Amino acid sequence: MKKMKLAFLGVGNMASAILTGLQSITDDRDIYLYDPLPAATARFTERQYNIAPSAPAAVAAADCVIFAVKPQTVPALLEELREANVCEGKTLVSIAAGVPIAVFTRALGELPVVSTMPNTPMLICA
Repeated sequence: MKKMKLAFLGVGNMASAILTGLQSITDDRDIYLYDPLPAATARFTERQYNIAPSAPAAVAAADCVIFAVKPQTVPALLEELREANVCEGKTLVSIAAGVPIAVFTRALGELPVVSTMPNTPMLICA
């Protein structure tokens, strides 16, 4: 079975909780992190995550992309990814509150998109 590579776009509190929950079931080297604020990814340097220089670079390296950004930043991020043409064949998971799946498919085409609202039990994969 192929190991899935994950990209996290945004590494705030919820992404951090998900990453903590994933520690026991994934290899850090299969995870790519991108956040426009370098300080956000700096707190993950003790792990072996791949810190991507851009959102398109993170997405290009991954099979599954987790949108863990504030809802108001989604449109600009989607435009950047559309222009880079790096989303084909990817599965998208959005934890951006209130952003409908249609926003993603209108911007990027017909891709598998999952919209979810995680909570802190994800720290223990529950």
